[in-house]
Amino acid sequence: TPHPRGARSGAMDQIEAVLQNLKDNPITVVLAALIPLMLIIGQSLAPKAQPMANPSYKKEEPKIVDKVFCDDVAASEKKMLVMCRCWRSGNMPYCDGSHTAHNKATGDNVGPLLVCANRS
Repeated sequence: TPHPRGARSGAMDQIEAVLQNLKDNPITVVLAALIPLMLIIGQSLAPKAQPMANPSYKKEEPKIVDKVFCDDVAASEKKMLVMCRCWRSGNMPYCDGSHTAHNKATGDNVGPLLVCANRS
């Protein structure tokens, strides 16, 4: 059943009175003006999604595990393997120096992992 005209009019009068009180209160006006600014600041402070570390290497695998055996190091001419840790190498899992451009572009400080045959 529809509301009686008098009851509906009374509710509207109350709403109009509340709105008028809000308009007349300077603190309410200032707070209302600050709400959009607070929302913008809140969004800018929200945590951002981090980019993936690995852009392309073995993406079809759920988790990447590469093994390096001591025999591999001992058999190499350099007696050391230089392993990539920036995930940008074109010769994964070995370092090709791509971390230099990555560090310059991102401000990161990643470098290779050196796997040595001995402590010298």
